[in-house]
Formats: sequence, structure tokens, C-alpha cells
Amino acid sequence: MPAQWEEISLRKRQERDSKIPDQWRLQNIDKSRTNVTSVPRECGLLTNRELDITENYDAKDIVDAIARQKWTAEEVTVAFCKVCDFVNSLKL
Repeated sequence: MPAQWEEISLRKRQERDSKIPDQWRLQNIDKSRTNVTSVPRECGLLTNRELDITENYDAKDIVDAIARQKWTAEEVTVAFCKVCDFVNSLKL
């Protein structure tokens, strides 16, 4: 029988996963892949703008771009949520 923390952890992961939109989910994930740095660019789920946001800027640059209204906080959040779902999907 699993420990209580394991049951809670499983339930929380399921709750989290149920909130991730299907269009953000990777299909046919190769879990044996060891270098995943190119997955966001190769998978086709991120727009060019989202790729730019997640690949080319540090936190200070992102905050400055939001302040200048180059990007909205929502589009930055969505871009990084998509990338985080990739990592979660691969379960490295």
C-alpha cells in the first residue's frame, strides 16, 4: 500500500495534468531521449513569438518587455507553461 504522501502526490499530479489544455500536450513522446533542448522548437506547439520569448530573453528582459507592452504577461505565461508541460511530459 502506498504511503499517504505518495497518494497525495499522485492526486495532485492528476489535478495539475487535468488543467493543462490538450493543445499544449506533446504527442508520441520519446521518453528515451536524453537531450530535450530542441523539443519546444521541433514539436510545433509554440508559435514563433513564444519561441522567441522562451529562448532569447532572461527574466529582467522579459519584465522590461512586459512593462514596455511588447508582450503581455499572459502571453509570456502561456509560452512558459507550454515549455513546462514539455518537461513534465518527458518526466526526466
